[in-house]
Amino acid sequence: MYVIENLLIGIVSGLTASGIILFALYRCQPNIEISPYIAKHTTSDGEVQYGFKFLNKTRYPICDVSSMVQIRTSVNVGDGKIFNVKGLMKGSIWHVPAYDKKDKDSHYAKRFYKAYDLKAEWSDGDAELEFIVMAKHQLSGISKVTKHTWYSKNNSIQVGQHEIGDSLEVG
Repeated sequence: MYVIENLLIGIVSGLTASGIILFALYRCQPNIEISPYIAKHTTSDGEVQYGFKFLNKTRYPICDVSSMVQIRTSVNVGDGKIFNVKGLMKGSIWHVPAYDKKDKDSHYAKRFYKAYDLKAEWSDGDAELEFIVMAKHQLSGISKVTKHTWYSKNNSIQVGQHEIGDSLEVG
């Protein structure tokens, strides 16, 4: 009788400890929010730039941040689809500070702008645009990939620049 009782206590305590560790690991991964809008901005030189923004909503800094913008076009073949991918922009940042509402300079928010003719590159219908951000949680070292996909340029590109701070809007 004692053997079964000890065995059940061991199993329950092991499952509880595993659950606590999994919960802690889940909480120690990057939490990134990507703006649902692409900003279209014209510089004083007349150059058209497109911008993407993300926020580090994690309570800890993130590091080794890589971002990429790519266009995916699909081609129907046989019984499925093949995606052709064309990279438009890549960027990397070593460190993004933790989320802090008191940070008046919004160091936890990052914007990427690049000059190119996105409207010519991206055709509605069979193509979609993706913004992918990969980051590593500084405390745990756990990486996470976050992405946002736009299917139509008419609803996603807005004239202006991304607003400063928590806002993901274009103003």
